[in-house]
Amino acid sequence: WLVQRPPLFHAGFVLSKPSLTKEVQPVHGHANHRHTAVRAAGVQSSEVWSLPSVEKGTSDFYAGQAATYAWVQSSTTLYLFAPLKKSEDDASEAPAVDLEVVDEGTKIGLTINGDEVLRGELANSVKPGTDIWMVEDGPDGQQFIVVEVDKTFPGSEWTSVLRPEVNFLEDYSQPKVVMQRVTPQEQANMVEDTLGHLQKGFGHVQVAADDHTAVNGDLLTVDIQGFELTDQGTRGGPLDIGASQGMKIELGAAGPAGGGLMP
Repeated sequence: WLVQRPPLFHAGFVLSKPSLTKEVQPVHGHANHRHTAVRAAGVQSSEVWSLPSVEKGTSDFYAGQAATYAWVQSSTTLYLFAPLKKSEDDASEAPAVDLEVVDEGTKIGLTINGDEVLRGELANSVKPGTDIWMVEDGPDGQQFIVVEVDKTFPGSEWTSVLRPEVNFLEDYSQPKVVMQRVTPQEQANMVEDTLGHLQKGFGHVQVAADDHTAVNGDLLTVDIQGFELTDQGTRGGPLDIGASQGMKIELGAAGPAGGGLMP
């Protein structure tokens, strides 16, 4: 849906017909601080609708336009506008309008001269028995079927006329599970990493002999003491913040475990 917050109006207001990524301007109403959404695919007309004016108080609520109708709202009422096609045979002939509000005000259907304008479940409920329709002229002379119906909950703000529908394009009752393929090398690496993790968590440290050559994976216990540097470049007094007792460093480990040293 494409809608936009407009300036206030007096005599009427204008809605642009649907466009794929086009803002409606000006629109009687507002839409989330000039937020622009994408319309349904295939709706590309740029014709402008000049709608009849309705009661005051609609400029503070959302408004919008679909392919076959436009809509505005006040605190208590929802208005639908469907352009009336002129009959080539008899322009004075009364339109055949079939307006249905059923299921306790949760569903609506509107057909004009055999053409279905909208049908489906409403985004919010309306009061059954309050729905009426009339023929009104827009500022440019275009006639509209104007539907007026009261909201069940006054003060509620609608963001669409019909409740959005979600359709599944495929059968999800029998999902397909695709297993990730693991190469022998990746499997060996995961086993090695798992064993290393278990060894660190549950293994016992064995004190190495004095002639042991250090290798990656060995755990060193280090006492560190920092000292001040004097002006003469000699060692001064010990630093309290530069001392560590029993600091453990794993050779070859990256990050804090390796003491920040190169592997």
